[in-house]
Amino acid sequence: MSGRLPEFIDPREWARTGRQQTGSLSLARLPRLGACLENPTGTATVTLAGDVLPGGGPALTGQASCTVTVRCQRCLEPFELTLRASVKSRQPRR
Repeated sequence: MSGRLPEFIDPREWARTGRQQTGSLSLARLPRLGACLENPTGTATVTLAGDVLPGGGPALTGQASCTVTVRCQRCLEPFELTLRASVKSRQPRR
């Protein structure tokens, strides 16, 4: 499934069903990242998958990537920077 990611994710449901989704997330919705950018427009591509850990607990794994424009702190010129991050979220068992 691709497109826009849901507003809220239930990690237990995703783990139980093995749900996977690739979608986009507006950089404007990431205020801490946006504060560092020359222009906080654009989107990040995010892939998430639910999984059950060996001990039975739910987890979300995936990755996120985007290209942003930041200002060089040395020469003060803007440049494009590609960011990639792994996502690993373990949820406590109930």
